[in-house]
Amino acid sequence: MKTRFRSESDNWSADGTKITEPAKLDAIRRALMDEGPIIVQHWFYHGASAPERLIFDDFDQFQAWLNEHTYAGDAIEVWSWAAMCQPDRRLAEGKCPDDEGLVPKGGAY
Repeated sequence: MKTRFRSESDNWSADGTKITEPAKLDAIRRALMDEGPIIVQHWFYHGASAPERLIFDDFDQFQAWLNEHTYAGDAIEVWSWAAMCQPDRRLAEGKCPDDEGLVPKGGAY
C-alpha cells in the first residue's frame, strides 16, 4: 500500500481494521466466486470529497485496483451485489422510452 501522507493526530495503530487482512480478502474472493460481483466504496483519507464507487466481478482486478489506486488510510467498504441488490430493495425500476414515450411490455433481457 502506498503512503501519500499521514496525520499523527489520527492515532495510527497496528491493531486497526485492515482491508488487506487475509480473512477479509478470502471473504471477498469467496463472494466473487460464489455469489457474483461486489460493490466497493472507496473513501479517500483526508480527501474532503465524496467516495468513489466501483463494481468488480474478478478478484484479481479488485486486488490490482486495491494495490494501484488506494493509499494508506483510505477506507474501503465491500458488499455482495447478490445480497444487496434484490428486487424488493429497488429504489425505482422501469424501461427507457423511445422518442414517442413508448416502452416494450416484453423484451429479451
